[in-house]
Amino acid sequence: NNAVYQNDLGNAFFYRGDYHKAGEHYLKAIKLSPEINDYVLNLINTCGQLEDLDNALSLLESASKLVPNNIDIIQAIENLF
Repeated sequence: NNAVYQNDLGNAFFYRGDYHKAGEHYLKAIKLSPEINDYVLNLINTCGQLEDLDNALSLLESASKLVPNNIDIIQAIENLF
């Protein structure tokens, strides 16, 4: 499954400390399988590691478009501020 592969790539980049690339791969996983909330949670966790709040907000807003009304994403966006 390509979504699983994208999530795994995100995990690899996350553990290497490349949170921007990790976020990109988690977004791809969400796009492929929006029903799997673990991908959303991985993205949120990654955004929490980013020092660039604009980038974190952009990633979360993109995820919000893919999975509208996801309470985890809404709370993560609120927590940025």
